[in-house]
Amino acid sequence: MAEDQELNQQVLREILEQVRAIVTVVDDGRQAVTAATTAAPPFDAVLMDLQMPVLDGYGATLIIREQISAHRLPIIAMTAHAMKEERDHCLAGGMNDHLAKPVNPDRLYACLIRLVRSGCSEMPLMFGEPNPESEKGATLILPQRLAQVRPGVTILLVDRDPAIITRLNEMLPEHHTCLAATDGATAMKLALSTQPDLILLNGAMDGYELCRALSGNQATAEIPLILLLSGDDSQEIVTGFSAGAVDYIANPLDVIVVNARVNIQLQLVAARSELARLKAEISEAAKPPLTPTLSH
Repeated sequence: MAEDQELNQQVLREILEQVRAIVTVVDDGRQAVTAATTAAPPFDAVLMDLQMPVLDGYGATLIIREQISAHRLPIIAMTAHAMKEERDHCLAGGMNDHLAKPVNPDRLYACLIRLVRSGCSEMPLMFGEPNPESEKGATLILPQRLAQVRPGVTILLVDRDPAIITRLNEMLPEHHTCLAATDGATAMKLALSTQPDLILLNGAMDGYELCRALSGNQATAEIPLILLLSGDDSQEIVTGFSAGAVDYIANPLDVIVVNARVNIQLQLVAARSELARLKAEISEAAKPPLTPTLSH
């Protein structure tokens, strides 16, 4: 992680260490170049702040790319601005993706899982599933018991085209329960009444407005939202993330990609639930024992 602000370093370190990532922190772009090009074993990803002393994130990335390809080492830009122009500038400069500050943990986790690859595999590594054929597995890994997505989860599919809903339903495992809505109003009612584990919704209809409504409602704010987009248009992606989505799937729909993205979010749900349980146990164990009161 290349970041010159101490508070940002601390926050990002805590976010990453929650999922047992091994984090190395540097304060400027020159240090980032040295660390990225000499690390042994190599890093799995670099989080690169754009505005840093000595050498900024753009310059550091250009130097790193002279030695290490984007396929071998993903670089994720971190900036206070979420404008399309800046994201395009980052991608043109050799970075793999772009996150706006303050960094949302779910979006960071999803981005890392999508980009951290093993060897030449085209599939993102799942939490708790290191690739046995690779010389190295991903550093970002959760305990195996958190990687198991429980059966019987409920997924709400939202698309005005019933054929798309049918296709998604056929792609997802049979042990998942899929609900369907062809308009935003129906989707909102189903989300409130059933509390699904995950929602897939088409951004082309009123998906962005529905995203904002769901993420802004206390009863549905914690449900992960994955947008279905017509393509990899950067403006659509930025708009979707700004509206509250945590990931996206671009057309044409592919069964492997759909299940990978869905499983990532379901694993994160399981991880958050387990972390909350563990924190509650720790808090309870830290309470002082009750002192018995003696009556006279």
